[in-house]
Amino acid sequence: LLLDEHCDEYVYQQGVSLPTTVTDFTLITAVLIFNTALSHHLVASTRHPKYGLGQKLLHKAKLLYELALREDIAQHSTAFKLATVNNIAVVCRKIGDDDSAQLYLDYLVSLRMLVVSVGDCPQLQQMNGFWINVFAGTRATSIAPAA
Repeated sequence: LLLDEHCDEYVYQQGVSLPTTVTDFTLITAVLIFNTALSHHLVASTRHPKYGLGQKLLHKAKLLYELALREDIAQHSTAFKLATVNNIAVVCRKIGDDDSAQLYLDYLVSLRMLVVSVGDCPQLQQMNGFWINVFAGTRATSIAPAA
């Protein structure tokens, strides 16, 4: 698992590569946008993410991830959608947008449940790190302390 060293959250850190034979511009665009968002995200993690350049990079990463999610490839690739939704949730948490982070985490759980029931994502085993974010979000927002 690849964890963000600053906050113990799982970030899907693998850039998406394309075979040289791909000619579908929608696919190419979505992959380029995702990889650019990931680059912004990872560079922001090396800076102080709460201030200055780190904060600007995180906001840009969020916008780019959301744009990649809207591309058609996200409708056809479950793994792409899972990675993108996960990373948006992490970025939202880092920029202090906890409400949006929780919405994306809820969506991530729904996607995971759908994938398990349909069984259409062979890369699912590689993506178990997403649960770290889901459980971290649950701990922070909805579990009451013991009496």
